[in-house]
Amino acid sequence: MFQRYCIQLLVLMLPLSAFASGRNYISNGFIMLQGSSETTEAAPQVGVSEVTSASAAVADSPQAVSSSIRPEARPAGLTTQTAPRSTPSLYDMRGCTYGRGSTTASRCYGSMSTVDRARRIMNAVNYINRLHETHFDGRYMLCTGYRESNFNPGARGADGERGMFQVMAATGRGALRYGVELPEFDRMNSENYMTRMANSTVAQVELSFLVLKMKLAEAAAASSTVGRTLQTRIMSGNGSVDHYRTLAGKYNGGGYNSTYARKISSCYSCLRGKMSATATNIGTEIQSCLNKAK
Repeated sequence: MFQRYCIQLLVLMLPLSAFASGRNYISNGFIMLQGSSETTEAAPQVGVSEVTSASAAVADSPQAVSSSIRPEARPAGLTTQTAPRSTPSLYDMRGCTYGRGSTTASRCYGSMSTVDRARRIMNAVNYINRLHETHFDGRYMLCTGYRESNFNPGARGADGERGMFQVMAATGRGALRYGVELPEFDRMNSENYMTRMANSTVAQVELSFLVLKMKLAEAAAASSTVGRTLQTRIMSGNGSVDHYRTLAGKYNGGGYNSTYARKISSCYSCLRGKMSATATNIGTEIQSCLNKAK
């Protein structure tokens, strides 16, 4: 009886603004009377000529399985920085004209420095990560894009490879089944996507990201705990240099000890010392790292 009287008295003493704010304010008052407190933590915010086709067998290195990737608990927090919130232009290369292996339009990538191209790619990677709710490391994407085409979005390979990441048509069709999130492109069939991406840096980045996502899913299905650890660590932004070397070996099918994996790993390791995983304000200091991918 006495307790109910006190509660009623407390309610009468509340300012009128409290009633205007409604149920949450009063319910917080009752929580205080009961001597309890509740806190809710925000969930952490958690993207080729040498790339094998979707149907090809994925080569695994025993060394990569036994020593470089060890099953371990996922870290409690993500180590990546929050990506910049800018949104790239969807068709940033509309109207550009390309010759075989090089850009010919002066206002397109052909007139941009390597660093300017890298900035545009990093901005696209950050955007794709937001769309897919992942934390894929953009520095790895820089290494693969530079090795494959010197960041040339109009590059065409002798066997039909397309874009700055030189993705084969068969590989692209398989990868696009892993979930396109890019506005407008998410309503296209695979052939239209592969054609229209010639006008879009961010679409080319998403396609390469989906190829990587496909390779990680294959690894997770094929090698149980080891593959799932690789998948979780990379997509959450907690991948090591060895994790990305293993991914590079799966990406092109050559395995952990291939020249491709070794070169990409060398480039990626160097970039880790020069820039953050989401940086867009980068300079000429990255050129020496990119050269290691060749």
